[in-house]
Amino acid sequence: MVLMPRASKRNPVILKWIAIVILAGRWLDLYLAVMPDITIAPSVRPLDVVIVAGYAGAFFLMATRALASAPLVPLNNPSFHESLAHRQ
Repeated sequence: MVLMPRASKRNPVILKWIAIVILAGRWLDLYLAVMPDITIAPSVRPLDVVIVAGYAGAFFLMATRALASAPLVPLNNPSFHESLAHRQ
């Protein structure tokens, strides 16, 4: 999604950070594929907690930024006040 706009594809700083994220994700993918957990009972390792926390943090950050960037109430909509009268 970051590389969708043309300006971001021409910005070397953005390309550098995207490359770092892709390489880190590839390393993590290979690490988890090569180092399987062979225990009988499932265990929670610190890396598992960090991965879940990272995804949850990234989702929370993107969701709050998206909600803060645009108004949640439609502006300049002529039928908005009429629709408020019909809500339950």
